[in-house]
Amino acid sequence: MIKVKEFRCTQKVSGEYMDYQKWGQEYLQEAALLLRHLQPVRQKLRKGNLSVEESRDLTARERILSQMYLECRVTGNHLRGCCQ
Repeated sequence: MIKVKEFRCTQKVSGEYMDYQKWGQEYLQEAALLLRHLQPVRQKLRKGNLSVEESRDLTARERILSQMYLECRVTGNHLRGCCQ
């Protein structure tokens, strides 16, 4: 039989206690900041009137920011949901 350690909202890591709720909230705040940076990029792409190079650069930027946003949002929600 495998023993499962009880999960707590705080856990001692490297001599310090980690607060998973707080940590999750920080990830969600970072996600909100990334979304604010992402919105103008998406608006510029929708407007059009861009050269091929500008369009390529903005599309690459949008992909990177979108991925970062989604990763922060998923991680933040996961950390906050661990204790519920």
